[in-house]
Amino acid sequence: RELAKQFKEAFANQLPEGWEQELPKYELGTSAASRVTSKETIQAISKVVPSFWGGSADLSASNNTMVAAEKDFEPGQYEGRNIWFGVREFAMAAAMNGIQLHGGSHVYGGTFFVFTDYLRPAIRLAALQKVPVTYVLTHDSVAVGEDGPTHE
Repeated sequence: RELAKQFKEAFANQLPEGWEQELPKYELGTSAASRVTSKETIQAISKVVPSFWGGSADLSASNNTMVAAEKDFEPGQYEGRNIWFGVREFAMAAAMNGIQLHGGSHVYGGTFFVFTDYLRPAIRLAALQKVPVTYVLTHDSVAVGEDGPTHE
């Protein structure tokens, strides 16, 4: 019964009742990197939303987008919840659109904010089609970090 309920909710693009109660809460005035708070949010959501899965454009170690203690989605291991999109932001965003349009999933993908230029056509299509994908965009800064200005 529980699996049937999850299946119906997922394909109706509904979230489980009370899912938002699991979201982390932060005190006003506290400071944390966006990749840290988004990691905490991804972990919290993944515990209560079984249809929530996604990954990164080869930046998971930096932007913390993998679901902890879960397998990778790969041939022969379709129960995995972590997608390794590779160094291809546009393909990641296009694949996210396709996964979400198929139904039954709540998908997210992460990259550095500066790389949204590569995502733009897929983001535009998602917006025009009202496809509810989630982009986790980190490292938005005016400061130059260790990887130089191309990553800021």
